[in-house]
Amino acid sequence: MLLVCISCAGDSGSGSSEETIAGIQGGQQVVSQDIIEAAQAQRDNKSETIEEIAEEVGVLSVEEVEVEELVTEIEEEVEEEEIDVATAEEDPLEGILNALSVFTTCIEEEGFEFVGVPGQPGPDGEILSPEDIESGYIEALQKCATQSNILESFQSYSDSQANLTTEQIAEINFGIPVFQECMERIGWEVEEPIPNERGLLEFGQNGTGLTPPEGTDNLDPEDISACRNEAQTYTTENYVTEEE
Repeated sequence: MLLVCISCAGDSGSGSSEETIAGIQGGQQVVSQDIIEAAQAQRDNKSETIEEIAEEVGVLSVEEVEVEELVTEIEEEVEEEEIDVATAEEDPLEGILNALSVFTTCIEEEGFEFVGVPGQPGPDGEILSPEDIESGYIEALQKCATQSNILESFQSYSDSQANLTTEQIAEINFGIPVFQECMERIGWEVEEPIPNERGLLEFGQNGTGLTPPEGTDNLDPEDISACRNEAQTYTTENYVTEEE
């Protein structure tokens, strides 16, 4: 049980004075009023010092701080957080390239070479027949697809392409030759781009028209990103819209 008695009267040998008694579970501690007054004076002096400092910088009280300023600061912090989140979101193309790299590595670690999906065109363009599938290959496909999130990456990339406007497609196509030249310069074999059903130039289906340099088995997202940035820079500096 906690008992607190403030300003209780009592005797103190040669005279009487007001004292503060704090008792905890039957015990008590007596603190003289002189100590309390000294502490109060110290606190008051500290308050005055704070007010003097505030006056020097032009702020006398909290009330003088405009509410709008506080709201603005909060809004700016929220906007910065939103920008950070937006920046952190992965570009659909980089996402699919990273997923392909993880997927291919996973397939190799499982002891297989990716030859496609049953019933669909493989890397060589031929439909993969179930009779040609090695034992354990399907299980490896399922495991590596889950590990790399490749299906989700393809869907995100497909959605981003479907939302492109005619003007955006024209702008992307403008930089394709620069991208192709860059990739060939660093040792890649690149098939001639062909337009898809919407007119967007592509290097084969799902990037199958890009062959890594000799001695490199996997797609390197860094190479592709570097050449993509080079193409984007060229487009930004040279592309002119039809309206202009």
